[in-house]
Amino acid sequence: MPSWNIFAGYTYLDSEVVDSLDVVTGIPVKGKEIPNVARHTATLWTTWDITEQWQVGGGAFYSSSRWANNINTIEVPWYARGDVTVAYRPIKSLELRGNIINVSDERYTDAVHPAHAVPGTARTYLLTATWSF
Repeated sequence: MPSWNIFAGYTYLDSEVVDSLDVVTGIPVKGKEIPNVARHTATLWTTWDITEQWQVGGGAFYSSSRWANNINTIEVPWYARGDVTVAYRPIKSLELRGNIINVSDERYTDAVHPAHAVPGTARTYLLTATWSF
């Protein structure tokens, strides 16, 4: 019965402001990278069904650095975050699951804007129950 599942993803975005007449502090916006767009992101998630009742898993998310403004002078650093999960199915229609998001309690910036930044999720514990019918 052991079953291994894996999901992996990678995105490459080469963003560019292709047309703009805006000039900020003497720097033209045209030709700059779009703010809050990471050039590289990657994710890996895997689960293993140990038995019909038990599943364990984990994964990681990576984002390269990004610009916080439209003239590309304020850069937000890259980050990586890890998550884990464990599930128990006492009966076929019920699943109990525990997740830990950001296991290492990494401090990172989730979103950026010229005037403020949104911090990433701190270590978070989730417990869920799912009933299927």
